[in-house]
Amino acid sequence: MDMKLYNQDWQFVLSSDRSPDVSKGERGFTLLELTVVLSILTIFLSLVLPSIETTYSRWQTKKLVEQIEADLTFARLKAQANERSIEIKFVPTGYYYWVKELDGTKNEELKRIYYSKDITISTNYSYHIITFNSFGHVYRGGVIDVADKTGKKYRFTLFLDSGVFNLVKIS
Repeated sequence: MDMKLYNQDWQFVLSSDRSPDVSKGERGFTLLELTVVLSILTIFLSLVLPSIETTYSRWQTKKLVEQIEADLTFARLKAQANERSIEIKFVPTGYYYWVKELDGTKNEELKRIYYSKDITISTNYSYHIITFNSFGHVYRGGVIDVADKTGKKYRFTLFLDSGVFNLVKIS
């Protein structure tokens, strides 16, 4: 590429000897070519996006199940260590649950976990409250079911007079 920076009068000029040669077909893309490419991209994205949404929903459910598992263990160990009752209350309408340390005079909230509205949590506990006593045992056995909109379901089973629980993937 031959480029001129100055003209004959030594004035600064930026020009190039090379310009697009229309006769050789260097015109860019036609409207038809752009439409075909955009159509292909649209079809591809319409196939991929639902799969990504399902994968993301299942990932959220798995992470919540892992968090509940960690919090059940935390509540049991914290109750034993501090010799105080610990409550876990699920609030399905608010899409969160909290962990509280129960002291005769005050109830200190230790943590609050929010989760996606696409996930449902149900329990067979009264008012969705699970209480670990000072020995780390639950007062009443029961289940916690976690499900998402894709049909993935998990069940925690808590055993009476122990803090032990079992996690099973239902579907």
